[in-house]
Amino acid sequence: MSQTPTSLRGFCEDYADRADYSAGYREQLRFFLNAWERFADPDLPLDQIDEKLANSFLQDGKGELRDETRKSRRRILLTLLRAASDDGYRDPPNARKIFSIAVRDRFPTAWTLDEVRKLLAAAKTSPGYCGEIPAAKFWFAYILAAWDSGLRGCDLRRLERDWIAPNGCSLIIQVKTGKRIVCTFRRETVDAIDATFPPDRKLVFPLWTKLRQWRVHAKALVESAGLRGSIGKLRHSSGTAIESLYPSAGHLHLGNSRAVFESYYYDPTLAGPAKPLPPNLID
Repeated sequence: MSQTPTSLRGFCEDYADRADYSAGYREQLRFFLNAWERFADPDLPLDQIDEKLANSFLQDGKGELRDETRKSRRRILLTLLRAASDDGYRDPPNARKIFSIAVRDRFPTAWTLDEVRKLLAAAKTSPGYCGEIPAAKFWFAYILAAWDSGLRGCDLRRLERDWIAPNGCSLIIQVKTGKRIVCTFRRETVDAIDATFPPDRKLVFPLWTKLRQWRVHAKALVESAGLRGSIGKLRHSSGTAIESLYPSAGHLHLGNSRAVFESYYYDPTLAGPAKPLPPNLID
């Protein structure tokens, strides 16, 4: 080791090199570390990460994050702490004292087209500013972009204006999977994005506050439209709408496997053929 790591990120970067992890898994580690450093002091020494802090981290975002995401965070955190223990930087973590996370079966739900339009209408009247951008312009463009592309919020917040070609196409490397996907934004969406400039910047939808507070703002917008769920449901709704128009294309739109799409994003009550019925008992 070239130098003694003192933080989780410092150790992880060195460990990932030694373990020769794939580019895709390194991207997952980066995503994990970003989440960790939003929650805890980035410079927190390895030997001060105890089971109580680990549990608080895993509880953060409960109700908003998928069980699979929280379970993945637990797995990665334990892997890193155990490896740090093997290298002599800390005591072994007591996994029994760290919450187990059960992955429950789920029933994906999406908003209807009319409900997304209600959300868009609510965005137009959003008060205040998102950083230096008027909130009404920010959220109006954000909803249009999320609807057209089906991108996750983490990918939209990384989107740079220069990545959008004149024809509205954009090649994105997804943060969570490391896989590329081609998105297309309508002319009206690109116009709405351009209406958020100035201020001059690279990012179209910069994170102007801590992610937790960003979610509070987004949740307030959803509730002001009379809707339930988080703004992440736009991804479900976009994928389900595509599936309704073009059967078997929803997972391609979102950049998922078919199994992941059907398990976590597709709302079968809004799209696709209805389940067959037995013969009618009433003549």
